[in-house]
Amino acid sequence: MINEEALFILKEEKDKLEYSRKKINEELRKVKNKKEYKAILTKKYGYNSEIAYIEKNIENKKFLKDYTIVDTPGMNQVLNDNIKHNIDNFYMQCDAILWIMDAQNIISKGASDVIERINKYQNTGSGNKKNILVINKMDLIKKEDRDKIEIKVNNLYEKIFDICVFISAKLAIEGYKNNDEKSIENSNIKRLEKSIEDEITKELMELKLNAKYKNIMILKNEILRKIKRTKMMEYLMIEEHEERIILLENQIEEYNKMYIDLIEKINK
Repeated sequence: MINEEALFILKEEKDKLEYSRKKINEELRKVKNKKEYKAILTKKYGYNSEIAYIEKNIENKKFLKDYTIVDTPGMNQVLNDNIKHNIDNFYMQCDAILWIMDAQNIISKGASDVIERINKYQNTGSGNKKNILVINKMDLIKKEDRDKIEIKVNNLYEKIFDICVFISAKLAIEGYKNNDEKSIENSNIKRLEKSIEDEITKELMELKLNAKYKNIMILKNEILRKIKRTKMMEYLMIEEHEERIILLENQIEEYNKMYIDLIEKINK
């Protein structure tokens, strides 16, 4: 569990972020050219968080137990260069990325930044990872508009992401808290779990097996090399012993000749 001190820090960060957004919105109401002025206000009042990521162990008997989950700041949040660098490092090292997008805001600056960042990683050779787009807050979309949202998202992003999943985290949390299977089903969280398992877990298992196989082959080749070296040493030792035996036999033969010659001389 996250301890109380960490929760307090996170609450402080949330309060500062909400205050900065409130201040920006208040100032925007005073001007007409909101789009141009928003960038200036964001630079002036936007909260620049020092938290680069949150890492939390999840007690889960399912596939999540095999993962380290890193929660980084959102694309719309104002960040300093150092934190951006840290986030980029996580993106470079991870096996998969879950991009969370608000169902009410599927076309936004943040969405454009996501696409730009994915292209950036692919161009630097770090794009060989699973990118899963999660559209959250589907409970806030009218039932008659949900199909339209899904069609629009698929048209916009299906070529960029490996898979797009539409969920309601709110319904999922309520469902698990209250053991309400209907809320869990309506949240579509099971679909997300299956997507993670299908798209990431199985591939990682295959990579692990391949890595183990490679390690076994390396070990096997090392053992074979050692056996070969040992045999070569044995052959050298045998060859050396054989040479000594031949030398001794020659010496014995010479001594025999000398002995015979000596006997013959004595007999004369």
